[in-house]
Amino acid sequence: YAGGLGTFQWDRGTGAVTWDEELEALFGLAPGSFGGTFDIYLDLVHPDDRDAVLATVDGAVADPERYSVEHRVIRPDGTIRWLHGAGTVTLDGDGNVMGTIGCVRDITDQREAEAERQGLLDRSVEAAERERLHRKRLEVLTEVNDALTAAETTEQVMRNVVDATVPALADWCTIHVLGEGRVPDVATAHVDPAMVAFADDFRRRHPYDSSADTGIPRVVRTGDAEFYPVIDDAVLDEVGAPDAMRELVADLELHSAIRV
Repeated sequence: YAGGLGTFQWDRGTGAVTWDEELEALFGLAPGSFGGTFDIYLDLVHPDDRDAVLATVDGAVADPERYSVEHRVIRPDGTIRWLHGAGTVTLDGDGNVMGTIGCVRDITDQREAEAERQGLLDRSVEAAERERLHRKRLEVLTEVNDALTAAETTEQVMRNVVDATVPALADWCTIHVLGEGRVPDVATAHVDPAMVAFADDFRRRHPYDSSADTGIPRVVRTGDAEFYPVIDDAVLDEVGAPDAMRELVADLELHSAIRV
């Protein structure tokens, strides 16, 4: 019966639902064993699909029209099948809804084939995206390498690298280089030039603290990277960010960050 066609009828007045043997077979039921109510039918529908089925049927009855539904059913033996049902609302001579009639067929093979095709498509898209990212990384590494090769001084190295990084890898990049003193030399690039001036002003107002528990000073001391895929209030609270850091995050509109 996997390719067969079953029929149903619902009498709104009595609430009775009548299925033929072909439809019972599609639901995995023995001939004559269907209980004859809409609730029993819903019990056989996969729980994740029930709301959609109810919404479709209720909508068709409220505004009498043809309707179709696709949903999974759980057979008594535990197997899951996909069924497609097409129904018509029946009316009396005065236009009052009398019930519905319709037919149902098994579409499991089609749905599984569609899922397989979609899976192949998704894997192809993922592979293409991985290849794109790989090429992008190589391009960025080449640009950074060229920037390093072209530099003759430390200052040029810093400037060339931050300029090669923005916007290829990030909207904002800062390099700190420790020299003889305790305060590092800094080079900054940002997609918005005004933000470079803001970052420089912020750094002057909040001098480098080599003993700070977070941020660049900690990374310099420990060599451990700090990575924040998402920067939100919860993350700022977790790291105990001072008001100055919260100001920087807000003004630079930071959504993620990494320090290495």
